Amino acid sequence: EYLNQHNIYSILQEAMEDLIMNQPDRPLQHLHNYFNQEANLVAKPQVIIIGPPGVGQDVQAERLAQTLKLTPIDANKLEQQELFDKLTNNFILYNCPKTDLQAFAIRARCTPTHVIELKSDCKKLIQEQKDKEEEILVFQSSLNGIRDVFRSIITVIDVQQLSQEQLFNRLKQIIENRHEVIDKKTKEILPRGPGLVDGVVEEKDLNLARVKNTKVKIENIE
Repeated sequence: EYLNQHNIYSILQEAMEDLIMNQPDRPLQHLHNYFNQEANLVAKPQVIIIGPPGVGQDVQAERLAQTLKLTPIDANKLEQQELFDKLTNNFILYNCPKTDLQAFAIRARCTPTHVIELKSDCKKLIQEQKDKEEEILVFQSSLNGIRDVFRSIITVIDVQQLSQEQLFNRLKQIIENRHEVIDKKTKEILPRGPGLVDGVVEEKDLNLARVKNTKVKIENIE
């Protein structure tokens, strides 16, 4: 109860991910510096808003940037390297990532304080904007991978039943509360990501490796 109340699982998860990504020569000193800087993150949020085209992230991100004094970064207007160069200090990034590979690239360059997914009915969005069908489908097919990259800091908002004003107030509330976005059900302490071992997958692979191979060898087939 104490760990949940104070979001200890979430805090340690983020610290371990940061440690693995940076792999410093002095890990304890790095963690010391990390937690000293943690108190400043509330005042300097780094926010990513994701969602399919047409979900309204542009309007919300611009308004949040103005209200919370964040630097707006519209991925649709920047080249990739220029976008990466802007991922410093306090920012709100939107229209990116659209694929899990983009999510990994962003995660390797910064540790966002908030990742917020605006969820909507993609079939309805496609009906409303036929010219965006391919882009919506690409995003939808990559969504699970994107969620996995940011699993310890992502929150999902179903926007279908919310007015624009209600959505704005909810987003503002999340950003102003540093650890509210964490899914407490996860309770991960070990980091996950490309090149890192997933305990469940590792166990399945080990069990498969132990299964006796009963298939006929190719050289025995005449």
